[in-house]
Amino acid sequence: MDELSQKVLSYLEISKKKLSFSNLKKELEIKGEEQTNVFERALSTLVENGSLFFNTKTLEYETMKNKPDFIVAKLIVDKSGVPYVRDDARKIYIDIENLNGALDGDTVIVTNIYRDDIFKRNHGEIFKILKRELPNLVFEVVGDGVNATLIPPVGYNTHINVELSKKDMKKLKNGQHIIVTVGTEPEDGVFRGEFKEEIKENGDNKLSTIMLAHKFNIETEFSEEALQEARNIPQTICDDELVGRVDLRDKNFFTIDCDNTKDRDDSICVEKLPNGNYKLYTSISHVAHYVKPGSALDKEARRRCTSHYPDNDCIPMLPKELSNGVCSLNGGVDRLAITTEMIINPDGEVVNYNIYRSIINSKKEMKYSDVNKVLDREYVPHLNDFKQDIYLINELSKAIDKYNEKIDRINVDSPETEFVRNDNDSITDIIEKPRGFAEKIIENFMVVTNCCCSEFLSWAPIPYRVHEEPDLQRIEYVLNELFSAGARFDKRLDPDGFNCRKVINDALRSLERLESCDVFKEAIIRSLPRAKYSVDNCGHFALGAYSYSHTTSPIRRYLDLRYQRMLDEVLDKTFDYNKYDEYKNDLRDVCNAMNNAEKVDFDMEKFAEAVNIAEYASKHIGEETPAIVYAYDSANLMVKTAKGVRGVLSFNDMKGCNCHYDSNKKVIIDKKNNTVYRIGDRLLVLYKNSNQGTAIVHVEMVKPKQKVLKKIACN
Repeated sequence: MDELSQKVLSYLEISKKKLSFSNLKKELEIKGEEQTNVFERALSTLVENGSLFFNTKTLEYETMKNKPDFIVAKLIVDKSGVPYVRDDARKIYIDIENLNGALDGDTVIVTNIYRDDIFKRNHGEIFKILKRELPNLVFEVVGDGVNATLIPPVGYNTHINVELSKKDMKKLKNGQHIIVTVGTEPEDGVFRGEFKEEIKENGDNKLSTIMLAHKFNIETEFSEEALQEARNIPQTICDDELVGRVDLRDKNFFTIDCDNTKDRDDSICVEKLPNGNYKLYTSISHVAHYVKPGSALDKEARRRCTSHYPDNDCIPMLPKELSNGVCSLNGGVDRLAITTEMIINPDGEVVNYNIYRSIINSKKEMKYSDVNKVLDREYVPHLNDFKQDIYLINELSKAIDKYNEKIDRINVDSPETEFVRNDNDSITDIIEKPRGFAEKIIENFMVVTNCCCSEFLSWAPIPYRVHEEPDLQRIEYVLNELFSAGARFDKRLDPDGFNCRKVINDALRSLERLESCDVFKEAIIRSLPRAKYSVDNCGHFALGAYSYSHTTSPIRRYLDLRYQRMLDEVLDKTFDYNKYDEYKNDLRDVCNAMNNAEKVDFDMEKFAEAVNIAEYASKHIGEETPAIVYAYDSANLMVKTAKGVRGVLSFNDMKGCNCHYDSNKKVIIDKKNNTVYRIGDRLLVLYKNSNQGTAIVHVEMVKPKQKVLKKIACN
């Protein structure tokens, strides 16, 4: 907190006064236009973060410490669609009618807190919205002009009444999707909205993707300056750019990517040496050669932090002239790269490596699906000339697997959800595709590359991908859950958790024979802290790596690009060690921004998936389906059906049961049938309703647990 903000708070806390802007300005001796502007911004920030309270009726400021009945918190909507806030140890539920226009993620003031006698839960009411997390709302227009009605599209329900001015209403046309900026102060329960823009397809993204981007404040259009810079970059390599580079164009490089990918960051080549070792070349697009510090392209990439891939679409970090063009390691063309050349022994351990700038020419663009067919000994005509190369990279990957097993590297493979659509883009089916060998190969190669690159510059200011040690109590709880479900392994943890990775891996191997394997893998993932970016290296727990950085995706991750810049300075011997702290402080800001962007990306992809699932479920209301419990809270079970649909099973919809949550045993107890519900339990449910407004699917239990036939299972 800056000095002026602290001065404001200290004065109001000591004096306990309520003062208008002019009186507070006078008391604090704020003079001149410049000081007044700074003072005004400071007050706005203090109000938004909940340190000050501004009374809109009296137009007076006072410290929030004068308001003990007010709680400042962030509104959260849980998986079952229930809003709540947290105050220290308390969880305070907000009934829908008491949201008063607040939306998920908004910073709010909660008051009128009471505890109900039936469910023993705290309830409250939103008194005031301090700050909108996402002030831009998406609406669909039904009707024309002043007679139009604004309705939220599927998944965009807001529980908020919005009105536009007559001037804005006249702009509306039936069928439009528009962005409306909504404030925090209602008038008679109605919020004034300002028409911002119409959402239009841009030729690069689907309409649904652009709507998603607006919902999560993600840019889809590049600045004209950045686009012009991108257009000015030649799409071919000139001779001057080859100086100081190792020429690897004679090597048998190829790329393996998703079926619909357009940005190819990495290309690989593997050779078997006479002594039995392997030589792995991992060449990464040299994006830093094209995106210079301070350029318009750099500013765009820094602001975006990452590319986004919602619902099989792409919102790129860099314009397509780079991401799909000169920076993409497309087949049959020369490309500039950063190559990590590694010698790996038959036990999968890197015994030597070197990193240098190079020029390569990928001989083939391959798809995961096709490579997996080759590894399954199927005949794939266009890959027949590369069959032996594919067998060799698989051989090396299996050697790396041996090393990973030796160090107890944790790898939780999760199936990929895919939505099958008809010609009208309507979802007809949901399938879960397990990861194949090809995906595993590329992951293994990229991990060893990132480890080498991180170690190579460990003395310099670089961004790390860190994964902190887990909370052993959380791990023990999940391990006990697995044991109760039938997994058999030694679940004893050392007091200091030195064997934690080994125990988790033993549990994962034991899970493979259980029908509830996937949901327990998810439970293990949830028990671990999230990996994040940091300038301070604390290692990577899951990978068992002392030093780890993301370096292999500079087209789509800004921090990978920043690593390349530092590498260039080191290779050119231009790095100024006197600026170490300056570099590090700047990188710290970028790491924080990247962590925030990663969370937005995760939320956006989950939201897009939930909308698709809600659409699918809406076509199957009343149908019975087997399901597995994957989580629960104090009022609901969260289940995953055989089709991968995640649904909410309220205790009220568990017919023939009398369930409650036992906070001590951390299980759901059914008093009527004298049984408990845990993660991994198999149930028979039916699709009750699909709230496409909130993208939440509700299910109803057909029979209590004790009556569910053993043959019911999720496949």
